[in-house]
Amino acid sequence: MGRLDIVERMYNPRELMDLDSEGRTAWHYACYHGHLDVVKYLLDKDEVLSDNPAVQDKQLAAPLILAATEGYLKIVQLLLPRLSIEELKAQFSHAVEQGLVHFMDLILKAVLKLDPSPSQDLFLSKHEYTFSEHPLTPIQTTAFQNQPRVIEFLLLHHYNYSLDEVGSDSGTTPLVLAAQNQALESMRLLLDAGASPDALNNRGRPILSVAVFLKRPAVVQLLLDYGASRRLTGYWACYENMLKFCVANSTLHVFRILLKHIKRMWKFGPAPEKVPTPEEALKITIEGDQPQMFIFCNKYLSGQYREAVEKVMQEQKAKLGSMVERAASRKSIKVFKGLYSIVFNYVDMNNTGGLIGSALQTAAVLDNKSDTIQKFEMLLANLGNRSISGTDESGHPVLNGLWGTVLHAAAWSRNRLVVTAIIDRQSSLKDQADMMGRLPLHVAAMRDDWELLQQLSTDKSTFYSTDKMKCNALHMACGLDKISVVRGILETAESPSELLRTPDVDGWTPLHWACRSSVNVDLVKFLLE
Repeated sequence: MGRLDIVERMYNPRELMDLDSEGRTAWHYACYHGHLDVVKYLLDKDEVLSDNPAVQDKQLAAPLILAATEGYLKIVQLLLPRLSIEELKAQFSHAVEQGLVHFMDLILKAVLKLDPSPSQDLFLSKHEYTFSEHPLTPIQTTAFQNQPRVIEFLLLHHYNYSLDEVGSDSGTTPLVLAAQNQALESMRLLLDAGASPDALNNRGRPILSVAVFLKRPAVVQLLLDYGASRRLTGYWACYENMLKFCVANSTLHVFRILLKHIKRMWKFGPAPEKVPTPEEALKITIEGDQPQMFIFCNKYLSGQYREAVEKVMQEQKAKLGSMVERAASRKSIKVFKGLYSIVFNYVDMNNTGGLIGSALQTAAVLDNKSDTIQKFEMLLANLGNRSISGTDESGHPVLNGLWGTVLHAAAWSRNRLVVTAIIDRQSSLKDQADMMGRLPLHVAAMRDDWELLQQLSTDKSTFYSTDKMKCNALHMACGLDKISVVRGILETAESPSELLRTPDVDGWTPLHWACRSSVNVDLVKFLLE
């Protein structure tokens, strides 16, 4: 409240330094709330307090800092002359942490009045801070906390400590600390003052490579603007160059910044370190399987470096096909459209290869995703008059990946729109077996889709058709407990008893398969009946 009359009546020197639950004394509260008359009274009345006005609370904050933080200049000016040089140094470190530039200036003037010689100690001494495991110098503290006004003050007031010299046990320079916290304004001030953009962190890695790895485009752009080299150190050097490192570990935004910077290197001559050529840059995005980066790189280089782009596209057809195949399953429709619009003239989408198969198969097998039919129709539209299933030089169908034909993949997904689109274009695929001799209707049986099984049946592909293991659709449905398909087959077949007695290559009937794998007693009962 600041009631001096009450303070005078209640004053007891033995209680003045008693701590409350916050670890503060009455002296702390008088300074914190700016009660100048009370502060003067306590200083005049208490000799112990007058000799030790910098007593700290539990938060290590002295009354002087509390008054400065709240802007009570008269109290600050009253207390400063009472502090020793060592106490002033301690208060200076607190002022740096709080970003109190005006208070720092007052402390500096107070130190100069006592002794001009130790003034540089204010700037060079290390102090412990709660936010750091290691003691930091003032310039490191402000860089870490992104306090550009404090950095400017330190740089302007005879700060002669090398900005590139490691100034603490943390093993980092001020610029490294600023980059670590994306303190762009502080970074710019330090770089303008002469800090090296190639500074290393405590692991010996250049801060540019760290910024790329941490996906911080603004930091990357700033360091490149100030001439940072694109070298890699340690095991990161296995990536050969920064662009390859970026493709493997960073984002499209960072990649754009790096590629634009490298393009300027191509224009203005050789760089201090090896820079990827236009061909190498495009190959890196293909080998790294990054469709979005590839799309940007292709479009960005196509104008000025069209011949180089065309050369790479011709050489990398197989890898482009694999990229499209993976994009068909993983990427958004927007990314897929952008990629496909570039490569469809170079790649046969029937023969792109990969674990799942061709791009057509990959798009077809997606399990009823909202963009499946969009991707599939886009692929179909660009096939022209070519067959929907790839063929070898002899004209025999090529069976790709885990699936046989694109119709097998569509049957597995149970996407009726895709199945219908395939059949309308090439109905003969209904009778095309995969490498195990399984027909598309066998896949429908395994997926427990009776209506789809009927749609995929032909005169050649029937319930009685078998794969290389002599298993028919009923064997497969029984082995996987697909009771709705089992019921449909037996109720529709002309000779259900014949189907039930038909053995596979090992002599197993559908009942054997049902008993072997079934947890559905109803299926076994149904077969016995």
